Amino acid sequence: MATKSIRLSDGTDTLLPESAESASGYQKSADGTLIQWGFQSGIVTPASGTASAIVNFPVQFNINYNVSVVAVPETTLAQYFRATVSGISSTAFAINTHSTYTSSASLTVRWIAIGRWK
Repeated sequence: MATKSIRLSDGTDTLLPESAESASGYQKSADGTLIQWGFQSGIVTPASGTASAIVNFPVQFNINYNVSVVAVPETTLAQYFRATVSGISSTAFAINTHSTYTSSASLTVRWIAIGRWK
């Protein structure tokens, strides 16, 4: 994706954020801020068990970043499910889902990560 710039009224140029607009995507700002988001669907978590899935970022982070996840079960029993993060690297992380429910369930996990690209 090409970087675009605009001329401001004071005569200086500024870069516009680079981004991908979809259910999963990113916004890459000229100041170095990088925000990425998305979802991982179809994670089948067994009854009273755990499951994992790897998320690969579309854009590599330069340094440490923060990532937040939330599990969204395909049932109305959200209190029985949670998601955590492990295996963090500049290009990927692992989602770990945990269930205390008596049956397996398919989950969607939504995530957002904020850090720097430069």
